[in-house]
Formats: sequence, structure tokens, C-alpha cells
Amino acid sequence: MVLALITVGLNRLDYKVGLLDVDITGLSIPRMFGLKGKPKQSEFGMFYLMSQKGLRLCL
Repeated sequence: MVLALITVGLNRLDYKVGLLDVDITGLSIPRMFGLKGKPKQSEFGMFYLMSQKGLRLCL
């Protein structure tokens, strides 16, 4: 939760930030941000969801 809030704060200050969810118990970061849907795949092969504010949340 703390890292999610730091990420949002830095994004509001116009920093380019991302958040990587590597939790072994499941994908909690998309749930915190209220994101649903099928993840997209980046050019590097990582899967991500994009928030409404432009944060790329890698899964």
C-alpha cells in the first residue's frame, strides 16, 4: 500500500513511474487501483495494465 501511494504521488509530480507487482500470493496492485480487464503485453514481454492517470502497472 505504501509503495502504491508513493507511486501515485510521484506520478502527480510528473515523474515517469511504474509499479511492478511481484507478490507471490496474487496480483494485489491492480485490485488496489481498481483495475480490471485483460493485461496488455509490452515490447519487452512483460504484462501490464494502464491506470486512468497513465501509470503502467506491470504484472
